[in-house]
Amino acid sequence: MDDKDVSHRQILPKALVHKDGFDDVFLTSFAVRGPRESVLGATLPRSHRFYCEVPVGSRVRDLATLVEICRQACFVVAHEQFDVPLGGAADAKFLMRELSGRFEDTGPFDTDQPVNVAVDCVVEQVSRRAGRVSALEWAFTVRVGEVIVGRARMAQTLMSRAVWGQMRDRLRTERGVPARMGAVTPPGPGDVAPAEVGRVNPDNVVITAVRAVDGGYAALVHVDLRHPVLFDHPADYIFAMVQLEAARQLSLVAASRRLAVPATRLELSSVTAEYLAVAEFDLPTVLRARFVEAAGEPHPRLAVTAEQQGRRVSVFELTVRPAV
Repeated sequence: MDDKDVSHRQILPKALVHKDGFDDVFLTSFAVRGPRESVLGATLPRSHRFYCEVPVGSRVRDLATLVEICRQACFVVAHEQFDVPLGGAADAKFLMRELSGRFEDTGPFDTDQPVNVAVDCVVEQVSRRAGRVSALEWAFTVRVGEVIVGRARMAQTLMSRAVWGQMRDRLRTERGVPARMGAVTPPGPGDVAPAEVGRVNPDNVVITAVRAVDGGYAALVHVDLRHPVLFDHPADYIFAMVQLEAARQLSLVAASRRLAVPATRLELSSVTAEYLAVAEFDLPTVLRARFVEAAGEPHPRLAVTAEQQGRRVSVFELTVRPAV
């Protein structure tokens, strides 16, 4: 495939991918290839405070990194190809509805050199309301040269910041919390060791109170709004990627105990997620995980739900396997 329009010389502007920190921008180029087709360049982080904590020796491939690259691509494609407003009074708010991702061939990751990828994007659905883009659905193919290393799909709803603000006031009032979230006290240390969830830095552990229940496991989301990657800009709700990380960590705990393999030697190989409601930061979030038994399935598959006030806010299905 001719990738002459893919470059890895510099990162894209951080505002374009909705990031506040340059070190969290992984995309390096963007080019339109058709009315709904485009290609982006990206470089996988060799060392990162969240996505690649162990820079040498015992790195485990991280599907969440590919998902994050594709999530950043959503914004670029929306703003650059579909004229979704960026900044100002018309600035658009993106809300994740669905996402999925899976590894294909991970062989090209077995190197100590920087890994540059090309991300082929097809926008499969565009919805408009009153002349404004109101929803987009993307399909991504992530390649290293000709080798397909992963695939992802995402669907998001878009709205104006004014509409979002009105919706937030109503939702929070209905849920019995103040319309505007006040100052939040940092949660303090949890009771899950980083190694139990395949982490090194305790600040990157986002679950606590793990317990065995009804043949599965339960836990509480335990996250700090000061986290520089997960909350790189102000928020009063739990972002989709934070919920994904919490589900991943609980799945690693469960799979580690079932396989008797350290979580640091396990990796997430596939995930599907559906986001059903806004997850309030100042309400307890309960995670429940159970194993899904499928004939011929060689690796543990888990269904995870996130609940607040007895209401499901998101559901996940994740496959965990030993890292090669």
